[in-house]
Amino acid sequence: MKKIKNLFLILIALAFIAIPMLASAQDETTSAADYANSSSAGASNPMLGRLTKIGALGGYNTTGNVSVSDIVGIAIRMVITLLGLVFIVLIILAGFKWMRAEGNEEEIKKANRTIKESIIGLVITLSAWTIWSFVFEKLILGQ
Repeated sequence: MKKIKNLFLILIALAFIAIPMLASAQDETTSAADYANSSSAGASNPMLGRLTKIGALGGYNTTGNVSVSDIVGIAIRMVITLLGLVFIVLIILAGFKWMRAEGNEEEIKKANRTIKESIIGLVITLSAWTIWSFVFEKLILGQ
């Protein structure tokens, strides 16, 4: 019975996530006829057309001409950002462990070790970012 209840709750959560995606809301300046008569790249998909327009206004490359170095750079930036988030989570968890130790020296030592190891990880991550930044700017872009 518990499995059925959990499955039901998951289905309800997925429905709340999916239902807004099914709504075909339009902004007040563009109608469905405008999209149908448009010859832009996003004419067959209005959402793609809007995202392309917003990306171009934001200064991003929306032409689809992306080099391998751009893709590698994006992937490396994503990994380094993820490692930074892991550092923050580890520091917070170690802080909670330290606060909940209630004077227990063994727990405090574990929390201190976690903090020290996460700081070492942060130093390694920042070093990797610095090296990648140098390599990307000086060697790949040639600036």
